[in-house]
Amino acid sequence: MANFSRKLTACSKRLKRGENAEDRISELPHEVLVYILSLMPMKEAARTCILSHRWRKVWTFVPVLNFDGSKTLYDYEKTGHDRNEGKKILDLEKHRYINWVKSVLKSYQGPAIEEFKVRFDLDLQFRCEIDYWIRFALDKNVKRLELDLSNYLDGCQLKCYQFPLLSNGYTMKRLRSPTLGLPSCSSLTALTLKEVNVSGDALQYFVSSCKFLERLSITGSGSLISLNLGSPIFLKYLEIIFCHNIRSVELSACNLVSFRYFGPRISFPFENFPNLVELYLGGSYCRYLIYNIHHFSAFLTQLNKIELNLSQIEEDMDFHDWPVLGHLRQLELKVSGDYDDNLLVLSPLIHASPNLYRLVLKVDWIEPLVKAKVMRVPESPHYQLKEVEIVGFMGLGADTEFITYLVKNAVMLEKITVDPREPDLLGSPWEYEDLKRIKAARIRAERLRKRGFLEDKLVVL
Repeated sequence: MANFSRKLTACSKRLKRGENAEDRISELPHEVLVYILSLMPMKEAARTCILSHRWRKVWTFVPVLNFDGSKTLYDYEKTGHDRNEGKKILDLEKHRYINWVKSVLKSYQGPAIEEFKVRFDLDLQFRCEIDYWIRFALDKNVKRLELDLSNYLDGCQLKCYQFPLLSNGYTMKRLRSPTLGLPSCSSLTALTLKEVNVSGDALQYFVSSCKFLERLSITGSGSLISLNLGSPIFLKYLEIIFCHNIRSVELSACNLVSFRYFGPRISFPFENFPNLVELYLGGSYCRYLIYNIHHFSAFLTQLNKIELNLSQIEEDMDFHDWPVLGHLRQLELKVSGDYDDNLLVLSPLIHASPNLYRLVLKVDWIEPLVKAKVMRVPESPHYQLKEVEIVGFMGLGADTEFITYLVKNAVMLEKITVDPREPDLLGSPWEYEDLKRIKAARIRAERLRKRGFLEDKLVVL
């Protein structure tokens, strides 16, 4: 879709020159054209207004407003300016971004918004603008709202935007007022806040007015200490990441199916979620679970998918005492590999999951050496494991040994995907930045195929 507007422009020019060209796309119904533009980046969609009178206002009805400025931030990172000069350039880009969003909202004519997404480095300096954006989206009965205000310069939590709408002299009492408070949130089904400060009280009030909220994601809020959401009927997905001051979460959601948490040890009532099937844990709480597995045994056995961010592999980590995870179908493990770590320490987790179908291992190598610490692991055939993915592959000993072990024991293995990109950079503009390392890892991966035990099962990205 990125080239769609260029093709339309070329067609329009041919028509103006009197050349024989049919513009069948412009003859499509208005609703179809709006849908087509909704699949394009916001700036590309807006450019279609120059094609002809027919196209002049089509883009103003697009129900997906995705103001993704991550490419601009990536280009800023690549400039390599010193701190003072870089701050000036970034401030200029911030005002350009603000003006871009303002101009789009001023022209917008759609009756409702499916998705409203903001992605840029913004702080309290722009609180009035951000307040207006939120109100605009809610007035348009937005279904999915995302504010990603990730700080690229100094990461100062004190400057984070405060949600919801407390920056213009509002208090929680005034927010409850039907005339001064938030617009109706009854249409909202998904709320994502990244690098946005939000208190537990403010979030509790806001969520209580979102009767059909299904997804809630909070990342990097320094104000979130205690969260009590009561019993949201429709909430299915809850994510709390890098909220390092949080101490407790009170929630009773019978329909919750997925919980993602990275942070300190908290009080969390797992017993209140009989339908939970997906769990992601990282940080101190993940380590607490590993060393106190007997407290979680009954709960873990009901899960279909588990993701564990283990950080570094510690010498006293022992997964042999884990309960049999009979329902587990997908297991994702992320570790930071040190100079002598052996990935085979994770093998008991695989064999504690007799019905495991897919395994994903993400390794962030700190100081990889050719030879890992020697470790003897008995062979134990696994009859259900069919798909394996190794992200962060370097082929310098430990990950190659781990793959060899899997091939020997996963007797029904159908595909093993090797991805040399760094796990934390996947999906970002930086994922192919270290191209030299990636190419070297790909060559080492192909050697595994040539040994004969992988053949067509190996996929190298």
